[in-house]
This record gives sequence, C-alpha cells and structure tokens, in this order.
Amino acid sequence: MPTNRKVQWDEPGWWEQWRGRRWDVRRWFQDEFGDERIGEDQFLLASHRFFRGNGRAASQFLGFRGDAHVRECWRSIGLQSMGKEHMRPRGEADDRDRLRTPEELHSYFTELASRKEKGLTYTWPLPRGAETAHLTAVGDIHAGNPLFRVDILEALRDWIGERPETRFIICGDLFELNTKSSVGSVGERSGRLDELIGWADWFFAPIWAQCVGVGLGNHDGRIDRYQDVGWNPVRELCERVTAQGKHRVNYLGYAKHIALKIGRQTYRTYYHHGKGGAATPGGRINAVRDIVTTVTADIVITAHLHDELSKKFQRRDHDLETDEIGNVEQQGIMCPSFLDYGNYAQQKALPPSPLGATGIEFDAKRKAWRVVS
Repeated sequence: MPTNRKVQWDEPGWWEQWRGRRWDVRRWFQDEFGDERIGEDQFLLASHRFFRGNGRAASQFLGFRGDAHVRECWRSIGLQSMGKEHMRPRGEADDRDRLRTPEELHSYFTELASRKEKGLTYTWPLPRGAETAHLTAVGDIHAGNPLFRVDILEALRDWIGERPETRFIICGDLFELNTKSSVGSVGERSGRLDELIGWADWFFAPIWAQCVGVGLGNHDGRIDRYQDVGWNPVRELCERVTAQGKHRVNYLGYAKHIALKIGRQTYRTYYHHGKGGAATPGGRINAVRDIVTTVTADIVITAHLHDELSKKFQRRDHDLETDEIGNVEQQGIMCPSFLDYGNYAQQKALPPSPLGATGIEFDAKRKAWRVVS
C-alpha cells in the first residue's frame, strides 16, 4: 500500500494499482488524511481530475458495473460528470500524454507572457437621497470550524440586508479546510466540503445582490495547493451563485484591485487576504504596511491574522502639473474574524481576538472615507 505523500495522483502509474478494486482507493485517501470525510472529498477531487470528469471511465476502471454511483458522488461536491465517452483502450495515448512540440510550447509561453492582471470596476448605485455608502469587510469566517460564531455572522447578514446602501466583501477563509499538514486537526471540521458550499449559497442568499465579491484565503486554498487537484471551492461557490442567474458574485482570488464607483467619486481599493503569522501588535501593523506599500490604492483591506486594525500611511508624491511635493494618504485595514477563542490560539497562549467585521463609509460627493467598527 503506498505511503508517499508526494506521489502524483494524476499519473497513470499510480492509479494502475487500484484497477478493479472498487472503493479501496477511497479508503486509502481516508487513511492517508486521517479523517473519513475529508479523505473522501480528496478522493473524489483527485479521481475527477484524473478521469477528466468521465464517470463511465472511472466506474469501469474501478470495477463497477454501472456508473451512476460514481457520478452521484462527484455531483455531491459540485463536480460535473460527463460520462458520455467510453474509457480509452489501455495503453492508448491521448493529448495529455503527448509531448508538445517546441513550437507549441513556445506559443504557449508567448500567450502566458502577454496576459495582464485585470482589476474589477464595481458601479455602486445609491438609493435616492443617499450621500454615503457603507462597505462591510468580512474576513475569516471559517465555516466548518466548531468555534465558528454563526450567530454573530447571522446578525451581520440581517443588518446588511436591511440597508440597501450597504455592500459587503468576503476577504478569504470563508471555509475551514484542514489537512494533516495544517495547524488544526482534520477531526475538528464540523461539516463536509459539499455541505459547506451549499450552506454558504443558502445563508448569503438574502444579500448576494449586495456582494462585491468573495476572496480566497489560505484555508480555502489548501485543497488546490497541497493536493494539486485543480479545484477551488470559493470559485465553485461564486460560479454556482452566478449561474443561478439572479446575482453576479465576483471571484476575487487571493488579491484584487477594485475600483468602487460611488456617486461622483471613484475609490481605488485593494483586497488582499493577508500574510504572515505575526502575534504582536507591531508585527501585525508591519504585515499591513508591507501590503500597502506594494500598491497605490487609496484603501487596502486585509484579513488573515484575526485582528482589527486601521492605520493611515503616508507616502511622498510629485505632482507633475505643479511640481509640488506633498503627502498622499493610504488607509490600511485588517479585519477581525468569526472564530471564537480556543484550539490553536489557546494552545499557544495567544490573547483572544475581536470578533465581527470592519466597515468603511464612503462619501459620494467628495473624496473622503472613514473606518467604523
């Protein structure tokens, strides 16, 4: 039985040992990750990638007479099953196995080099007579962690829904995803991944129309980063909500430049989930400052460190029209979390962190904003 965690699950040589052995491979994943639920999720993601969503090919390979059960398992975590083509004959190569020619590879490199990072422009219509707009920055929800304070988030959701001039952004770590390489234990998760995505879709349904976008955090990204399965639960959620045709929910990735058009003003903002593991107030300020200095945005919104912080930074600027030198102000913000005290923080004797979200109030007539709790 294989035990090498670095094995490439998308290589035919690795999967060959499981031919005709039905669910033995699923049990291997469950043993490898030390948790039945997360192990099954990882198996379904890895098998979907290897068989390219072909439920019939996967079923025939594993030794099942029909393909209905495999397809249903994939669909349970939001993975589409095509299953319209028979499994290719053993040993027959396809495009995945074929080496690209030097010309083809060069063309691909040229395409990659020409790609440019794109920002997001969000036009924010205000109710008649409104002179200000309110953005709620929601970070580190960690749905699926037993310490997740859903009661606080639910109160915030209802508060946003009652205020049409308000928008919100989710700043990463919407989901709690632990693996053996994580700080937390895989046994601490209180919901399956497919359940969490369905819950988020249902929970935010009353206010999806007020959502600027949802970002990816380090917890959300663990599946793709550590298991290399090419699947992103946050992108899946955004695409699912958008596909319903009622509201467009923008996927923000780990970082995104966002221009907010509010009344006569345009506010340049930059969302970044955050970085580092600073435990001191000074270290956390430095973490925000390091991100602020990489961009020229008016406001930089971060999360990740489960603390509430707001600080103005100044940089010198040369006005080319007047040749005058002056200060340009940038606002750095760190959002608190919805994770109650315990587990890792308690084990490391870290102080409790504030809970909730951070608000930013924008003036629609003149360039001015203020940060509110």
